[in-house]
Amino acid sequence: MPPKPSRKVAPKPAFQAAFDAAVALHQQGKFAQARTMYEDILRKQPGHAACLHMLGIMATQEKDHERAVALFDRAIALQPAFAEAHANRGVALRELGRASEAIQSYDKAIALRPGYARAFFNRGNAFAAMGDLQAAAASYSRAIELEPGNAEALANLGNALVASLQVDAAIAQYDLAIRANPAFADGHFNKACALLLKGDLAEGFRLFEWRWKTPGIRMQPRDFNAPLWLGGAPLAGRTILLHSEQGLGDTIQFCRYVPLVAAMGARVLVEVPAVLLGVLQTLDCDVEWIARGAPLPAFDCQCPFMSLPLALGTTLHSIPWPGPYLRSDKSHVRKWSDTLGPRVRPRVGLTWSGSRHSANDRNRNLPLATLLAHLPAGCDYFGLQNEVRDSDRAALAGATQVRHLGDGIVDFQDTAALCGLMDVIVSVDTSVAHLAGALGCPVWVLLPLRPDFRWLLGRSDSPWYSSVRLYRQGQDREWAPVLERVAAELEALAP
Repeated sequence: MPPKPSRKVAPKPAFQAAFDAAVALHQQGKFAQARTMYEDILRKQPGHAACLHMLGIMATQEKDHERAVALFDRAIALQPAFAEAHANRGVALRELGRASEAIQSYDKAIALRPGYARAFFNRGNAFAAMGDLQAAAASYSRAIELEPGNAEALANLGNALVASLQVDAAIAQYDLAIRANPAFADGHFNKACALLLKGDLAEGFRLFEWRWKTPGIRMQPRDFNAPLWLGGAPLAGRTILLHSEQGLGDTIQFCRYVPLVAAMGARVLVEVPAVLLGVLQTLDCDVEWIARGAPLPAFDCQCPFMSLPLALGTTLHSIPWPGPYLRSDKSHVRKWSDTLGPRVRPRVGLTWSGSRHSANDRNRNLPLATLLAHLPAGCDYFGLQNEVRDSDRAALAGATQVRHLGDGIVDFQDTAALCGLMDVIVSVDTSVAHLAGALGCPVWVLLPLRPDFRWLLGRSDSPWYSSVRLYRQGQDREWAPVLERVAAELEALAP
């Protein structure tokens, strides 16, 4: 958690009145004025550790974390027992991705102040960033012992538990967080995801509406003059805007609800990213499609895609269209069929990483080299993703068994056509996996131990897509056993 300016950061310094005035400006968000006053104090008293510390906090708030570490180091050099400076140095280091160093700073702060709840909390965050969930849970638990009503620590303990698939225990922690602070959006939202993971779609999607108030996922509701429609109110004779809100995979998954809304007698406008427009227009319904960013006609009400399961009362047993609901364009299929040439052996499409912006990016992707090492002979392999990360380029360049098609993919109509030309797609949790499922193409999805909520727990199938088969990591969180199972099944495809 980023530090906040406070007067109670060190023994009273000289220039107390000026320092207090600077802190007051800092707390009001008047950074330029506060910085000028801090720097003026430092010119007169270069050894003023508290001013260096406050400038470090300001640098952290401005996301200049390298500078923040340097300022905290200067403060600590002047005042080695400055517990807050050690703790806040840890915050900046974690933001720089240096979690192990951050933990050392938190440990120093805790050694200086054994009851330092905030340091325990932030140390838990650093352990979680490293994937050490047991240590993270222990740190959060200690923070809660010191501050029993700390809603953030309670919720983060829940996050550590759910990441280890202790979902019921996690929900209990979220409930405690909500009881401590009923307005705490993270508690409600994280409980929603845990309930959805368990398959409680009705209550999960109800609480999922807290996403708009959750700072961590950086979502803002669209500024529409029309009211939100969440079911109940009749739509006949009205115009409703349905609009995508999150990732491309989310849009593909939840567009299945568009025909249900259209059947309610409304004029339906559907706004989606332009890259998806062509393939989504194959939905069997009479609606008006609009590329995001284009002018919108007038409408009476609106609903984001991921609120549609709530609006239409979806339960685990009433998910609409688990079979194919999108189609490939015939001209694109002909183009790619000519490009691929005659089928000689089973064709396997590969997707090994998704959007860099996903909150679960580190866990859900796998290095291409790891995937390549487990691909058996006897199949023809095709790379279906158009974004190749720098860390995978060398492996792809040397992958003689893979024909990469990503450079020729313009939009999802190309991807859809290619999916239909494969015997199976092997994919991590990406939009390609959702597209293949929506097309009814066989797709084997590789999942981390803690999957996204839509894949539920303990299942090898999906109620959202009948053509999906799920391959899950075990408690070791390793990909090798998963890929060994996939390899054995690929070998069975080969003649």
